[in-house]
Amino acid sequence: MNWLTEDISLQVRQDIMPGDHMYSPQNPSHYFGVGRSALRCIAAAAIAVGRTQFSSICDFACGSGRVTRYLRAAFPEAKIVGADLRQDSLSWLEQTFDIVPWVSDADFSVLQPPSPFDLFWSGSLVTHLGAEQSSTLLHATSRWLSPGGIAIVTTHGRRVLENRLSGRMKYISDEDFEAVRAGYQRCGFGYVDYPGRKGIGFSICSPDWVTAELLQIEDIRIIGTFEYGWDGHQDVIMFQKRF
Repeated sequence: MNWLTEDISLQVRQDIMPGDHMYSPQNPSHYFGVGRSALRCIAAAAIAVGRTQFSSICDFACGSGRVTRYLRAAFPEAKIVGADLRQDSLSWLEQTFDIVPWVSDADFSVLQPPSPFDLFWSGSLVTHLGAEQSSTLLHATSRWLSPGGIAIVTTHGRRVLENRLSGRMKYISDEDFEAVRAGYQRCGFGYVDYPGRKGIGFSICSPDWVTAELLQIEDIRIIGTFEYGWDGHQDVIMFQKRF
């Protein structure tokens, strides 16, 4: 099966991890739609660089497998590494989707991957990190890629700002939102911790901020940026490690 040209929906397993907070029984189509959207983002990056086969793949901050299941269906023979802080999620994904578990760490600079990656996906992680951690993640990702490997990372951008200002979505308290918006307007990156949780919170950043960070990394090239390209919500940034 060609994952680029054929519908792989029937190959995607429907198993849901008990306690998966991303899954709503009232709206299962959205859960699976987010996974399909991730695969479309990956397809855009793959087509852009002319590379459609990947033998070593990472789903970084994989959670309970919302995207992992689509990666496994699209690349049934690939080695798929799932990285997360939660050991219970990794154990379930290992049993259900035959992943290689990789226990993450809040300090990305100390992480050593099981192997270099041809394809790296990180959905909705920078959205919960401050600027320094986000920068560290981007630099670490460039080290984890194999030559010619591609990375796709998602962020909150103008669509999220518009959602909050219009009242469509609240996300965080009014006071916290104003702090995030002030940072975004000042330097292109706004962040605030969630109440009572240091180092994990809510961020909005501009494509210019991400581009400036990536331009500091000499051995990668930027493939492209799609505003609200993932599920019509989060921005998508794609880059490739040079050969």
